[in-house]
Amino acid sequence: MSKLPGRARRGGFVTTPHDASRSLTQLARASRRRKPWLTPHFGYALPLAPRLAAPSPAAWNNPVISVEKIGGTSMSSFADVLANIMLRNPERIYGRVYVVSAYAGVTNSLLEHKKTGEPGVYARFADGGDYAAALAVTTARLQEINAGLVPLGLDRARADGFLDKRMRELRAYLDSMRHVLASGYLRRGDVLLAAREMLAAVGEAHSAFNSVCLLYTSDA
Repeated sequence: MSKLPGRARRGGFVTTPHDASRSLTQLARASRRRKPWLTPHFGYALPLAPRLAAPSPAAWNNPVISVEKIGGTSMSSFADVLANIMLRNPERIYGRVYVVSAYAGVTNSLLEHKKTGEPGVYARFADGGDYAAALAVTTARLQEINAGLVPLGLDRARADGFLDKRMRELRAYLDSMRHVLASGYLRRGDVLLAAREMLAAVGEAHSAFNSVCLLYTSDA
């Protein structure tokens, strides 16, 4: 795999064994200088959880990383994900990349229900309906999910702030796309595909941001 472009590359994400080795070396040097380990994510830099043990010397020399997918149903039981996957083995906390789905049912609300066909935000947008009201309902649902994660240590103010900013941006994009569609200057299919991708992505961004925040505050 090649390096990721832009912010991801500058932020230090690792995409090849060579990059992994180099990045681990850089982090080791930073650790020796007593600088905090920063985890880049969506433009934020979050210090690594102070209660988590520092990586063992073997971790610095092992360029192998694993990529693990966590589905939406599992994400909705995040206490179990922390205990049984992410933090189960103290020797295997580092060197792992998690690809997380949106929480259970969120993608259905953002797009459309896979089984029943009930329209979500995207379906209403594509049909010329009131997507703004549907987006507001979905935002409230995501805020309720944030509230449910507070007992695990989630900073709700920060999580809600992250969510609100992206939902405002998403609403602005959709409003602009509606005007573009009305003009007839661009292919309708291309505009709708972009709208669908942005809506799907915001659900995954929400769960990913919460996961990083919860790892940071973990007592493990």
